[in-house]
Amino acid sequence: MHWAMGEGGDYPEPTPRRTTYYLEVPEHESDACAAAPTDLGAEVSRHPREDGRQIAAAFPDLPPDPVHQARVAQLTALAHRHGGEFTGFGG
Repeated sequence: MHWAMGEGGDYPEPTPRRTTYYLEVPEHESDACAAAPTDLGAEVSRHPREDGRQIAAAFPDLPPDPVHQARVAQLTALAHRHGGEFTGFGG
């Protein structure tokens, strides 16, 4: 904002665009389920939940891009294969 108003000097470096997708799976499936998005280039983290694990997979996709829509379908199918569910995404 400051740059746009002429107060920021040089043009700022672009920030990486990322969308984090969330899946919840049973504990015993978390390693196998997390491997797929990692193989696709995502930054993956796992967080404990009462009844399993949440897997957070960050990709450079942005809604409503068709790549984003395909990623939602892909991760929904992945979660179901591992006995879990796709629970959403965020920036």
